[in-house]
Formats: sequence, structure tokens, C-alpha cells
Amino acid sequence: MAEGHSEALILYLGKGLTPYPQRDPRRLVEHYVPIEAADLAAYCEKVLEELYDFEPSWTSEGLCEATERAVRAVASAHPELSEQALAALRWSYSWD
Repeated sequence: MAEGHSEALILYLGKGLTPYPQRDPRRLVEHYVPIEAADLAAYCEKVLEELYDFEPSWTSEGLCEATERAVRAVASAHPELSEQALAALRWSYSWD
């Protein structure tokens, strides 16, 4: 299921599909059975909540550094995520 987590996160955010990050659980419903899609949407929201718990410290870091710090922390907590999923998280965090 680890591969499914990464794929779901990429789909959920719309990486490669939309011009900017857009959380959309309907994309998961199109690719997974409803129960699995609901579980994956909840997983995506959990990961994104963890990501956004890391607020930038504007006095000591810029956007790139803050993004990398947040994504590194999530990657450490979620080793199941692929580099493509981490790239989607970088995209989302730096956009927002």
C-alpha cells in the first residue's frame, strides 16, 4: 500500500494535473474503490496537516529552506512516501 499512499497524495494534490495545488478527493474516487479512496483521502489530509504544522521562521529562513525543513520532517515520519510524493508536498507547501 506504500506505493498507493504516494500515488494518492500526488493525485489528491493534483500534481501534474492542475496549475497549482488543489486538494480534491474526487480524483481518488476515480482511481480507487470508495472505501479505499476515503481511507487514502484521510491519510492525505493527515500528512498535509503534519506538513503544515511546520511554520516558516521568517527571521532565520526563506521559503526554500522552510519548505525543505517541513518536507524532511514529513519524509522522516513517512518513509513510505516516494520522491514524487515528496515533490508534490514541496509544491503544495511552497505554493501555499
